Amino acid sequence: RNYLFDNIKAVLIFSVVIAHYFRMSGTFAPNTFGGAVYIVSFSYIMQGFLFVSGYFSRNLDKCRATAFQTFLFPYLILMPVMYLIRYLIFGKAHLDLTLPTMALWYLLTLFFYRFFLKDLVKIKNILPISVAVSLLAGFIPFLDSTLSLGRTFSFLPFFLLGYYFRE
Repeated sequence: RNYLFDNIKAVLIFSVVIAHYFRMSGTFAPNTFGGAVYIVSFSYIMQGFLFVSGYFSRNLDKCRATAFQTFLFPYLILMPVMYLIRYLIFGKAHLDLTLPTMALWYLLTLFFYRFFLKDLVKIKNILPISVAVSLLAGFIPFLDSTLSLGRTFSFLPFFLLGYYFRE
């Protein structure tokens, strides 16, 4: 076990809970204490989770071999479940497997990262390239919410930083 990373994950999980608490409790405005906590928290939470995921993705063959069962299969199961929940609550819903709902984009993005990591690390200078693509992703029209491609390219440097990080 790596207790440092256990502690990092605990801080990230606590940050998610406290940020969502401030967002959903009472009145929420960005210029309040709760708003500041929310904004600051979400400036590092997903980046931190992806960094940790990259750090634990060193076994390239295992990453590729388990990517489907660990990330894509749960995504394919949870998408219809979320559709059903939305339908039961709102009386209408739309099921499109190419448009992840709620936080399911994270599963799809991790599937892409873990499946293609073996190929990505073969690309010379992939880290600086991923930073450039990340910065440009918001300007590229087809990198939108479809298949979470916008987030996949935007967060790739954090995953790769975790992969290349050594204690």
